[in-house]
Order: sequence, then structure tokens, then C-alpha cells
Amino acid sequence: MPSLCHNLKTSYERLQKLTAEFTIQYVAVKASGDLTAVKQLSKELEQAKDALLEQLLVFRVPEAKNPYREALLEAGVPEGIITAETQETLINIPEEITRQTKIYAECKDAAGNNILSEWVEDITQNQGLLFSEVAKDYE
Repeated sequence: MPSLCHNLKTSYERLQKLTAEFTIQYVAVKASGDLTAVKQLSKELEQAKDALLEQLLVFRVPEAKNPYREALLEAGVPEGIITAETQETLINIPEEITRQTKIYAECKDAAGNNILSEWVEDITQNQGLLFSEVAKDYE
């Protein structure tokens, strides 16, 4: 079974290949005027980019400390038993950002004024930066 890194590398190489093909076809279309091949490659390029982006934005957190898991181990539940507390966590970054900004938007003070609206605005405007920071390899 190929690793996540291998799959990402393969997807990225495919994206690079499609980009090169698109560039060649785009130069050729200037001379011929036939947009058929360029339109098809553009569609494939967009799909490949979206597929790669989806792989980058949904990732596993296998080493996260989970207090429930630690308590289960302390209580004597064997390591191999799969429960919600012991399995890997799958995080979908776009969904998590949407969920968090919705929570922040609902935070109000005693007078009913939004108190975290600046956070919501900053997060919404800087999602691209969040995605790139999450995608960094810190190991």
C-alpha cells in the first residue's frame, strides 16, 4: 500500500506534467487558434490541482495526546482495542475552519455585541496562510 507521501508526490508530479503540457499547448494554440486541447488540459489541470489540495488539507494526527486514551490505558484497557479514543484522528481543515469561525461568530458579550468578529474576519481572509502553515513538515 503506497504511503501518503508517495501518493502526494505522484499527484504533484502529475500536476507538474499537466502544467508543462498545458504550457506547450497554449503556445501552440496561438499559432493554430484551436482551443479544444487547451480547454481539455485546463479542465484536467484544475481537477488535478483540486485533488492534490484535498489530499493536503485532510490529514491524520496519529501522535496527538488524547487524555481519554491515556485514561483507558491507565485503567487497563489493552493497547490493541480500537475505540473512538484510541484511533487516529482525521482532520478536515476547511470543515474545521468553518466550524470554528461559526463558533467565534456566535460569541457575544453581556450586551449582545460580537466579541470575536475580528478573529472571524482574520481567519476568513487568511485561510490560504492557514493551509500552507498546516501543510509544512515540522519533522
